Amino acid sequence: MKALLILTLVVGSGSVAAAISPPAQRPKAEISDYFTPLDLERSKAYRGPLYWLVFSGMAATLAAGAALGLGRGSRWLGDRAANLTGNWALRVLFLTAVVTVVTALASLLFSYGRYLHDRHWGLSTQSAAGFLSDAAKGAVFELGIAAITGLGFFAIVRALPRGWPAAAAGFAVVLTVLLVYLLPVLYEPLFNKFTPAPPEVRTRVLAIAERAGVRVGDVLVADASRRTTRQNAYVSGLGSTKRVVLYDTLLERSSAREVDLVVAHELGHVAHNDVVKGTILAAIGGALAVLLIWRLLEWEMLRSWIGASGPGDPRALPFLAFVLAAASIVTMPIFNTYSRHIEAAADRAAIDNTRDPGTAIQVEVSLARSNLSDLEPNADIVWIFYTHPPTLERIQNALDWKAAHPGG
Repeated sequence: MKALLILTLVVGSGSVAAAISPPAQRPKAEISDYFTPLDLERSKAYRGPLYWLVFSGMAATLAAGAALGLGRGSRWLGDRAANLTGNWALRVLFLTAVVTVVTALASLLFSYGRYLHDRHWGLSTQSAAGFLSDAAKGAVFELGIAAITGLGFFAIVRALPRGWPAAAAGFAVVLTVLLVYLLPVLYEPLFNKFTPAPPEVRTRVLAIAERAGVRVGDVLVADASRRTTRQNAYVSGLGSTKRVVLYDTLLERSSAREVDLVVAHELGHVAHNDVVKGTILAAIGGALAVLLIWRLLEWEMLRSWIGASGPGDPRALPFLAFVLAAASIVTMPIFNTYSRHIEAAADRAAIDNTRDPGTAIQVEVSLARSNLSDLEPNADIVWIFYTHPPTLERIQNALDWKAAHPGG
């Protein structure tokens, strides 16, 4: 009994001591530990003009959409379409083409400025002709998707004058899922050629996938070096089109351990079903956009202002395009906050899989230097525009993992 009492006192005193002792301090990532003053200077010099070009391009696109879709501009454009043809489908195609081409041209100057900026800093390997060819291909693809969306929407509204909101929301969901499924085989090949990963790389990928408990389909290499010196990798597609894609620049300029860490990150997305979750989120966003359009088009004064007789009148198309563009900007922080969350989770999954936080830090430092990442980004810019956590946060994530797993 006496021995039991002594043991209880010893254990109890140890618990109290642990409770009142200060927690162990985890290492804190400091920018000066990983980057030189020259790195910071280059980052700021590159990112300052880039931000101006990006923000100005967005503003120009939105302004062009407003000029076409609001008030007098919308009524004038609707009249031109009505004078051109009495067929509603042809009017939809005409208006879609005008809106798509004008907004693309409005942003082209700023996109070309970004291209020249990247050329100056050695990040772009593309010729001006190549850049313009890519811009044209992107605009044509966007025009095709916009035409399908516009024709489908107005066909549903005209066929179901009362029940169109639910049907159009369903159409938005189906179209979103179909796009995610088809993008790897329709859109991505417009810009890159894809080849199977080298056998030794695929063998390592399969080993990482086995540890992650996921099945791997295609592991491909994109010829990104035709356009850029940036290093990257991504996952895309659904079902039979699901794939892991590595930039050839990543394989050429990174060590095997660094490539494995990047692969483990991408397989973390696969393990977490992030493409599926992102598709569901985008589909919900599409359905909510339809509900917003429904409520706006119920407003008779608004319809009169844009010159539309009702929801099924193609004259409403330029206004709807502007609403969708504005809504995408307003909701950008929501989607990007979610994106940063899943990227941080994939970072943790990669380190769990490889148990190599040191290489994770090396990867972040290397990518930040080669991609000229913003090393000290403004918090508001991060909140609104960043799809990935800032570099220092990702390094801190690796340090936290290492502190929590002292045995490695």
